Amino acid sequence: MVNWTPKRQAKVDALVKNLVRGSSEIPWEMGDFWATYVAAAVTKAAWSLWKTGEVPPMYATAIVEDAGRKMMDQVKARFEKLEEEQEAAQNTAPPVVEQPAVNTGTPARESDATGGGAPAGDDAVLPDGEETADDVDEAEGSDSTAGGK
Repeated sequence: MVNWTPKRQAKVDALVKNLVRGSSEIPWEMGDFWATYVAAAVTKAAWSLWKTGEVPPMYATAIVEDAGRKMMDQVKARFEKLEEEQEAAQNTAPPVVEQPAVNTGTPARESDATGGGAPAGDDAVLPDGEETADDVDEAEGSDSTAGGK
């Protein structure tokens, strides 16, 4: 398991003790319980009963499964209640006023978003020593768009 702690294992062990007794009680005083804890406890409790040899596997599974399903129902109900409380708190909170975006003075270009190079022409930013076609035409005194040379 990823991120499994001794505290989480203690919760599973507490559930196992209740399941082996046939109880579906969840010791909420230990903190939050999630479906993964119940699933782990059901498996461990069934295995514990089978290992004793006192309860046939078929009966052990039935005992643990019934109580485990009731535990899952409790976990689900508690989770849904927490969700409802959070939604109610969000609906009663004052609306958040968003601040307008700050204008930096430099308009964005498509090339900024796509990662492409800067457009050719007057706004071109080229490495040192390179010229655009417009720069060459101006230096030679011709206009490439008017059918020059």
